[in-house]
Amino acid sequence: MPELHVGERHWSVSTGSNLLDALNQAGVAVPYSCRAGSCHACLVRCQGEVEDKQPEALSPAQRNAGWRLACQCQVSADLRVEAFDPTRDGLPAQVVGVDWLSPTVLRLRLQPERGLRYRAGQHLVLWAGQVARPYSLASLPQEDAFLEFHLDCRQPGEFSDLARQLRVGDPLRLGELRGGALQYDADWQTRPLWLLASGTAWGHCGGCCVRHCARITRATSA
Repeated sequence: MPELHVGERHWSVSTGSNLLDALNQAGVAVPYSCRAGSCHACLVRCQGEVEDKQPEALSPAQRNAGWRLACQCQVSADLRVEAFDPTRDGLPAQVVGVDWLSPTVLRLRLQPERGLRYRAGQHLVLWAGQVARPYSLASLPQEDAFLEFHLDCRQPGEFSDLARQLRVGDPLRLGELRGGALQYDADWQTRPLWLLASGTAWGHCGGCCVRHCARITRATSA
């Protein structure tokens, strides 16, 4: 049976075990959300070989540095694992705005320590201590000086419970930027459009709809 090594700990697991499950069941807290290789919340650094079901989900540079998505990996041999450490690997950011758009939707604005290049439709993993959650970016690239997120807080959850307590000046850490950008056909600029936005950032889907639709409406009606 292969062994997993995390720091000074090591234990045996069954061949073919899902890496994310094997780590969390042993008390190594690796965050996750989608379990489909999309959100990238479960990034871990590996030394050794694993069976990766989605090798294309990470860039060649990330893979060469040993990063893997734990949810997409099966343990096939002895493996040394180092979890993503937000204090070391994350980008520092500060809360610059927090208010309620409705009784259940929290608008969170962050100022990262350095500029972040992103595109409409992408999402970002937010870290509050050791709790992580991916959320869509609702801010507009090249227009907003901050990063904006709309958090659906209807239901209790580790991150949303912490987010309710955030205040201006509080520190957070940013994980990986991920997701495909929204694409629009070039000839849309010359055609009338009917745009409908629905959904607010529950996890990493839909949080940017309203603002980006409004942006396109302004551009096409000018």
